[in-house]
Amino acid sequence: MSEHRVLDASTLVDLLLQRPLDARVAAWLADETIHWHAPDIIGVELTSVLRRLTLTEACSAQRAQAALQDYRDLGLVLHPSNELLEAALALHGSISAYDAVYVALAMGIPAPLVTADRKLAASANSLCDIIVSTPN
Repeated sequence: MSEHRVLDASTLVDLLLQRPLDARVAAWLADETIHWHAPDIIGVELTSVLRRLTLTEACSAQRAQAALQDYRDLGLVLHPSNELLEAALALHGSISAYDAVYVALAMGIPAPLVTADRKLAASANSLCDIIVSTPN
């Protein structure tokens, strides 16, 4: 039986740059029965982080290019963000518009949202299941 998870950009960056992940999340990422979903804005968010890291020389341009290719190879199920806007707009509180799109997707599937963003986890934990992807 397959399962579904929503992957956010913070966890994607950690995964692609080989930063430490919670053991449970690392196991899920290796499990082919789990389908990973994300709004289509995830690629732009990833590119933004990689650009910032290369401009500050925290990441080489070659590593950033490899990370983009690895992202494409992940086979994420991408959902059009335009279809999530109304649901994201309806979410109130301290969630940014970008994060609200991920939360709206997680609520709509429904599936847990996997994030490294502890602030988002705290803000959205009453809206959907949240899994923090970084080790304690």
